[in-house]
Amino acid sequence: MFGRLKKRLDKKQSAVPIFHGTDRELKPEEFDFSRARNDSDLGKAAYFGLSYDSADDWARARDNGTVNWYVFDAEGARNDDSLTIRHIEDPMEMLDVVLLFIDGEYGKPEDIIIGDTLDATTGIIIRRYQKEARRMGIPMSQFSTEVKETMLSELKLEVYDQQIAFKTEQGLKHVKFIGSKRANEMEIVRDLDPAEIAAKVAGLLMRRDGMTQNEALTAFMKSDTFRALVSDAELSSLSPEKILEIYDREVDRG
Repeated sequence: MFGRLKKRLDKKQSAVPIFHGTDRELKPEEFDFSRARNDSDLGKAAYFGLSYDSADDWARARDNGTVNWYVFDAEGARNDDSLTIRHIEDPMEMLDVVLLFIDGEYGKPEDIIIGDTLDATTGIIIRRYQKEARRMGIPMSQFSTEVKETMLSELKLEVYDQQIAFKTEQGLKHVKFIGSKRANEMEIVRDLDPAEIAAKVAGLLMRRDGMTQNEALTAFMKSDTFRALVSDAELSSLSPEKILEIYDREVDRG
């Protein structure tokens, strides 16, 4: 979102840092699906992004709200036979799914849908096409291929991060709350998004200490070092190895 290069979920990852910007600290078990909006991109769902900075943008739009961070046990979800997961890679397929949700005609019972993010700008474009669909007397999902291709060229989904929509409580059982922080009041220009840095430091911990990806992400993202990282743009300019040294000193201090 908001101009950053697109982050895609790597299907090989066993654990993934994910973020949610809102008005308060919010644990997975506190999501209220009955209050979720049915007209969101993928219908009623708990939505998470792959970028800390994008979640920070959403939180600041809510009167300097709160960024929450979590670890998604992607491997556990993939191995959970009770779950249905849809991973949408193709932008046209994502647009088709969104239009079916807007039309109220999407009937598949997925627990988790992973796909492109739509933000406020794309919402404006879609509402314009909604008016055109009403004028034509057809659902948006019945637009011609040519019209949908024009929509895609305007929506520019390829520049946005992917999002993960958890549509059931069963899916959310694979999301672990790690921490939260009030949104930054001032614009911070970073070398890297904290999510990318967390993944790199976790990789170092995995190789050095034999941790699983889930264990390494959880340990680092619970640390004061990660909390400092989300507030200090200069810290993000350090190499993952230097940030690991700072983390190690924190662990040594207990």
